[in-house]
Amino acid sequence: MDDIKRKVQELLIADYRALHPELESYSDEEIALMNPVTYDDITAYIAYENDRIAKEIEKIDIAILDFGEEITLSKNLRDDPKTFSMARTEANSDIIYAERKIMELTSKKKQLLDELEILDRYNDGKRSR
Repeated sequence: MDDIKRKVQELLIADYRALHPELESYSDEEIALMNPVTYDDITAYIAYENDRIAKEIEKIDIAILDFGEEITLSKNLRDDPKTFSMARTEANSDIIYAERKIMELTSKKKQLLDELEILDRYNDGKRSR
């Protein structure tokens, strides 16, 4: 949970440094004291991250569907008795590649869903205080 607060603090420090180049000699701790993390900062960060993750999951879902269609087409080609053996071999390779990509994308999607869960738990904890 403190990871989110730390990440928000790092972003605030970076923004503050960008807006105030005259403070380059100040340490991160000094800038953090001048610009502390607020509830609104964390809420905005969580909303931004939720939106970013949702868009990424949407792209993954579309890619999984595309690879699923590729598998279906390749299986149809492979199972067609009129297909030459070279094309069958290529279709099998395409199926294996697409299945591997689906597994990778599914794993990435699970990681993103875990991130969403962490953000939701953090946000619920902040609301109950």
